[in-house]
Amino acid sequence: MLDDRYDVSHHPVVIRITHQRQRRFIPTGFKIEKKYWNGKEVYRHPEAAIINSRITAIIDQAKQYYAQCMLHGKPVNLSFITQSSEARSLNQFLQHRAKMYEKKGQHTMAGRTLHIDLEWKQCFGREVTFEEISIDMLNDYEAWLIDQKNNPNTRIKKFRSLGQWFDEGNKAADKVLPNPFKNYKIKPKPVSKEKLSEEDIRLIEHLSIQPGPVNDARNLYLFSNYTRGQRFEVCISCKRSQIKKGRIIFQANKGGKHISVKIHARLKSILDQYNGKGFIFPYVNELPDDPREYKKVMDVLNVQVNRELKVVAALAGIAPFTFHQARHTFAYHLKKTTDSIHVIKDALAHSSSQTTEIYLKTLDDTVLDKEMEKLYGS
Repeated sequence: MLDDRYDVSHHPVVIRITHQRQRRFIPTGFKIEKKYWNGKEVYRHPEAAIINSRITAIIDQAKQYYAQCMLHGKPVNLSFITQSSEARSLNQFLQHRAKMYEKKGQHTMAGRTLHIDLEWKQCFGREVTFEEISIDMLNDYEAWLIDQKNNPNTRIKKFRSLGQWFDEGNKAADKVLPNPFKNYKIKPKPVSKEKLSEEDIRLIEHLSIQPGPVNDARNLYLFSNYTRGQRFEVCISCKRSQIKKGRIIFQANKGGKHISVKIHARLKSILDQYNGKGFIFPYVNELPDDPREYKKVMDVLNVQVNRELKVVAALAGIAPFTFHQARHTFAYHLKKTTDSIHVIKDALAHSSSQTTEIYLKTLDDTVLDKEMEKLYGS
């Protein structure tokens, strides 16, 4: 067709393509006088063959693009017709990103990325392209997450990650697309960290439990609480060789700094129950070197310990609690005994290892020895 929107003697030759409610005008790059247009093609024009060839090429591109969309079940977006590359799939990018995390040994992040990839496919019933992501689509995705029982803070974390990946995908493809995630707001839900009272801890301590899984779970929880809220895998993998000169030496995380905790009386009463030369607690004889297998072992043991802690809670007559609450409990009670509120400020109760690292860098062992003596005695 000729574009009659311009009051000129030479009119641009454009292809008008419509699909459902979409309409797009694709310029051919040529202008001609109206007398050379017969309603379907250019005729009697010196460059008629060239212009008509260009018209045919664009129409063929449109037909090919539409056929590909129908074949792969992708939505039709008319802006992609003249692009030299196919519309980029967010799902394919997430799968690629997961592989990169795997190569870096970040297996947890790889798993989370693949999980979000699966969520988008389940939510929309197909792969989604970067170019089609809109506020409306984000509304649909959040509604789906709510239906799947994702709480507000979980949704915020997923949208934050998706926003970062969206920018990475843009950069990788040398594209400049507006990031719809940046202006999408989800109201966070106030987080209430569960913790045990000092009376609860005493009730757990004074329980008379026969040696076995329930007693081991009780001791493992108290061990974490008494060693600055050490994480589950740190406690499970703690070895007798880490005990030196009345202290237990821990590594904060992989590659992190070493810290030490003085063995006070209440901690010693736990250690005295175990005489093995390898791991202190009888959960494992050895740990796999492969990170993925290691994580599987830890996940299984964590479930097992939390199951036994439900029994401990019932015996003590208190509300059910999980192993991770040892961190919250320690932070809460330490905060009540020290003036270093600005340093601790519930940081240990956060799930982020970065927050824990900041805390460990700020408080040295000697200062914490004194504060822990206030809690547990010398």
